[in-house]
Amino acid sequence: KSILKCITQGKHSITIKNTGAGEQYLNFPVVRNLAIDGNSTNGCGIYADGVVWYMFEKLKINHQGLHGICLTDTGTPSYGAYVGVINKCYISGNVGDGINQVATKGADQQNASWISNCEIQGNKNGISVWGCAITITNASIEGNKERGINIATTNNSGVPYPLMRVSVKDNYFEGNKLG
Repeated sequence: KSILKCITQGKHSITIKNTGAGEQYLNFPVVRNLAIDGNSTNGCGIYADGVVWYMFEKLKINHQGLHGICLTDTGTPSYGAYVGVINKCYISGNVGDGINQVATKGADQQNASWISNCEIQGNKNGISVWGCAITITNASIEGNKERGINIATTNNSGVPYPLMRVSVKDNYFEGNKLG
């Protein structure tokens, strides 16, 4: 059985990680209707490690020392974070990316994600993604220090991965330094 571990003190504001022995995923985590205000020196607003079928909705995440939302997988074996929804979130003023969904090792997958109806502004990159079947739609992505959307072709450890079915449509972009 998957066990949700939610930590509110420490490096990240909220850590979502599977702590069940022998389990490789945390299934169906939902975080909804929450404001997470950082001090620009803490870690991520939400650090989700090995989550599957996740939903983050109606969140306000500001001033984190790393990313607003970070989706990763540090487990063994690592299979990624996939089949998820990030909807109706306001993510701003983070030192790192507003949303970071880039694998950290091996060929773990970051697939089947829907990011929609979000306001993402004033971060390093608005959204950084790596994987397949990623949809970014109906978002306002403004004033980020680097890219509005950064689509990576390798993961953070340099493993190449083919990008397939990445859809960016019906978004509003303004004032992102590199596009």
